[in-house]
Amino acid sequence: MSRAPQKRHDDRYIVADEWITIMKRLRSEEGSFHFKGKHFNVPNADSEPKPLQSPYPLIMNATSALPVAVLPPNMRALILLSSPHLKPNKHR
Repeated sequence: MSRAPQKRHDDRYIVADEWITIMKRLRSEEGSFHFKGKHFNVPNADSEPKPLQSPYPLIMNATSALPVAVLPPNMRALILLSSPHLKPNKHR
């Protein structure tokens, strides 16, 4: 885990959006590309070999922020929620 200071709440969504965009492009585009955003500057990005899953493998995210459930479609992934406010189901 990083020891960098935590970014503001809204900036964390921008970081996530940029990171997901870079990962999707690395895993689906042929050849290199450049990405310059607010939080990432990735010149000559390329990744080989490409994954077998098409167009890219499942992206997972673990969080304790309940509002993440309303992410825009381009940022949706398998989301694993962990929160002290969620109670285990005793009827399993």
